[in-house]
Amino acid sequence: MDDKGLEILRKKAYGQYKKAMFLCGCFILASLMMFGRHGIHNEDYTLFEWGLFTLIITALLTVIFCCLCYLLLIRRAQEGFIRAYKEQYVLPLLMENGRFQTLEYFPESGLGYDEVAGLHVVDCGVKNHFSSTDLLTGYYGDIRFLLCNVNTGRTGKVGKIYTSDSIFHGPVIRFDNVPALLGFQGTMRVFDNKYVAGFKDRLSAYEIKTGNPGFDGRFQVYASDEDDTPLTPALIEKMKAFADKSGKWVSFTFSESSAIVAVHRPRNLFDVFVDKPVSGQKAEMLKDIGMIQSAGELFT
Repeated sequence: MDDKGLEILRKKAYGQYKKAMFLCGCFILASLMMFGRHGIHNEDYTLFEWGLFTLIITALLTVIFCCLCYLLLIRRAQEGFIRAYKEQYVLPLLMENGRFQTLEYFPESGLGYDEVAGLHVVDCGVKNHFSSTDLLTGYYGDIRFLLCNVNTGRTGKVGKIYTSDSIFHGPVIRFDNVPALLGFQGTMRVFDNKYVAGFKDRLSAYEIKTGNPGFDGRFQVYASDEDDTPLTPALIEKMKAFADKSGKWVSFTFSESSAIVAVHRPRNLFDVFVDKPVSGQKAEMLKDIGMIQSAGELFT
C-alpha cells in the first residue's frame, strides 16, 4: 500500500474518531440540560442532591454512549488503518531494504515473561506489569532474527499509594547462529551503566575489562569465562557506535552462537497513530528500521 492510500484510511479513521467525540460531547450537554431542567421543578430533592444525581447518571450514560460510539463508529475504521499500516506498509518497507528476508509478523504475539527473563538482557520486573507484542521473525542477511516489543515494570509505593513504575520499554532482538559467535561456548552480558544499577540478575561470574577506555567507561561486562570472549576490537567499536545513536541505553547478551540486543527507547517499529499524518510516521518508522539494521550489522 502506498502513502496516499494509507493516508486516506488514516483520515477516515480519524474522522470517525472526531465524529464520535462530537456526538459524545453533545450527549453530555443534552443530558445535563435535561436532568438539570427537571431538577429545577423537583421539590423532593435539594439542589445539591439533584445536582449530584445528575452528574452520576450523566457519567454512567456517557460511558455507555461512548462505548457504543466506539463499537459503531471508531473500531472498524481504526483497526482497518492499523492493520494496513503494520502489515501492508511497514513490512514491504522492510523488504525494500534488501537485507530483510522471509518476514513473518504476529501483531498480538510476543515472547512470554519467562522467555524474556531467560535472555537476561532486561529487568523483567513483575508479571502483572509485563507485556510483549508485535513479534517479527525472519532473516537479516543469512542470520535468523526475532524481534518483539517488550514493556516491563514494577509496583512501587509512595506513602500509602501504590504506583506502577516502568523499567524497560523497547525492542528486544535475538539473532541466532551468528557466524562470528560459532566458536563461543559461554555467556556474556554487557550492560549500559545507565541501566545496570537496577538490574539484579548478574549470573555470569566474572567482571571483564576490555581495555577500551570508552567502552569500559560506558558498559559493565559480565562473563561466565574470563578467557572466552566474543568481544573483538571491531565489535566493540560497532557496539559503541550503535549505543550512541539507538536509544537511552542498550544492553547485550551473548549466549553461545546467539546474540540478544535490547534498546530502551520511547517508540517501536509498529507504533501507529490515527491523529498523525502518515508522512510524519513514516519518517519515524524509517529511523526504527535503521536501528534494527544497525543491530544486524553488528554481527555481519
